[in-house]
Amino acid sequence: MKKAILLSAGLSAVVTALLVLSWVEISDQMQQPKADVYHDVQSETLKETREILVHLPKGYSAEKQYPVIYVLDGGSNDFSLAAVVEILSQTATVKPTIVVGIPNTYRNRDLTPPFMFRQTGGAQKGEGNRFLTFLETELFPMIASKYATSGHRLLVGHSRGGLYAFYAALEKPSLFDAVFCFSPAFWRDDQAMVQRVDKKRSTDFILLPWLYLSLGTEENDKMKQGFASMLTVLEAKVPGRFTGVYTEQANHHNNLYQSAPKALAAWAKWQGAGATTEATPTNPGK
Repeated sequence: MKKAILLSAGLSAVVTALLVLSWVEISDQMQQPKADVYHDVQSETLKETREILVHLPKGYSAEKQYPVIYVLDGGSNDFSLAAVVEILSQTATVKPTIVVGIPNTYRNRDLTPPFMFRQTGGAQKGEGNRFLTFLETELFPMIASKYATSGHRLLVGHSRGGLYAFYAALEKPSLFDAVFCFSPAFWRDDQAMVQRVDKKRSTDFILLPWLYLSLGTEENDKMKQGFASMLTVLEAKVPGRFTGVYTEQANHHNNLYQSAPKALAAWAKWQGAGATTEATPTNPGK
């Protein structure tokens, strides 16, 4: 099966996307809104206090259960994602969802896999493994203890965050139902992540969560080359188990916002929540 490329969405999905993009354009001109709840998590793993931003769906009730979307680079991406989710839930495209933003303290340390360098030409490796332990053993249990969660967990990352989200999906696939990698920096370290995937056997991906990868058609050449290389390798290793999308006329700055409505609707359809877009790869591991 060739890698899935999103076809033309139905009319309602197009209207929804336009509404979302209009909101994003307006919100960029306004003062940044506040999250519904702020938490300080004292992390034993990272030896520091981490601020966490929680966006609750309208009409949130402890008597119901909600999926949770964890958004890397919190403090920026999570606000727009929460708005997208809210609009899509109002149109019954996705279920009401809790969105959790994870702001950075040391971005290059936490969002770089341990087998890659934090900076091009640098000497320090990333500590993304420790950050993943923080997510699994400290953050996720804390959110589950304080909010009415359904057990469905999604991870969203953009750029270096997209690279990290992909790493997390490979390292701890059982943690996530779906992982969204927007403009992932697969070019880093001479495409080290692509090489790592290429060396794995197809059986190593049996528990791989539902993957959605997107890149803007206006992004630079190194981003395009890394993305294309990863799609080729994934097609060889896990055909039909991912969705790879090129977002027309999107660049590195706005690809996440333009991709998010279709990405979330595609996941909702796969999950059986009544989405209107087409991409529905099977996932025998979930």
